[in-house]
Amino acid sequence: MAFYYGISTDSVSTLFSSLSSSSSSNNGLSNVMADYYSIRNGSYKKLLTAYYEKYGTDSSDSSTTSKSNKSSLSNVVSADSTTRLANIKSTSSELSESATDLVVSGRESLFNKVESKDSDGNITKDYDTDKIYEAVNQFVKDYNSLIEATENSNVSSIVNSRKSMITTSKVNAKLLESVGITINEDNTLSIDKDKFKAADMSTVKSAFNGVGSYGYSIATQSSTMNASATFEATKTNTYTSSGSYSSSISSGDLFDSIF
Repeated sequence: MAFYYGISTDSVSTLFSSLSSSSSSNNGLSNVMADYYSIRNGSYKKLLTAYYEKYGTDSSDSSTTSKSNKSSLSNVVSADSTTRLANIKSTSSELSESATDLVVSGRESLFNKVESKDSDGNITKDYDTDKIYEAVNQFVKDYNSLIEATENSNVSSIVNSRKSMITTSKVNAKLLESVGITINEDNTLSIDKDKFKAADMSTVKSAFNGVGSYGYSIATQSSTMNASATFEATKTNTYTSSGSYSSSISSGDLFDSIF
């Protein structure tokens, strides 16, 4: 049994069996796969482009066609540039990572107390404040980078995720302020090192560690934003203004994403 991108020929044959009689199922499958590869390598699009360039459309339909083309284009080309989407993907990935580092519980948690011995040989267990500060400071840097990267995005899903992230921070403003983190007018965060280290680390833990914490919410929202940017990137510059394929993505990548 042969497979095409994880789909067996038997499955394809069954799916398209209504297109041909039982006696010509093999021919029907061949035609289907031929059409598939024509779409995948771009020749189908080029054929349609060449046809309409040669024969054009009726003048009476020009307005309708123009509106249709614009509508179709909006479904293919992202509202954000490739560069902006790449930046959003990168910064959202970094924030997801730094937030997840704080959220992790169990043996790998940054909030596990560690033993220390004083000059008299007395052993105590307490939070590693320096290590926690470094992690939270990195979180703040990555948060600010994502806020800045998404400021002028035109993609509704990204804009909504950004608003949700900002709202989450504002809802937790008092909690953050109690550990030395403030929200600036431009929606970025600032951390005061001295106030943070003097704060109760159990309060810091409640803010950033575990499911349901502020850190968990930000990790989730940044991951959602990353997924949106990744999806939008599959649409960006699929075709250039002249109708040729962009080198940044192939039609096969778009087709493969369906399966």
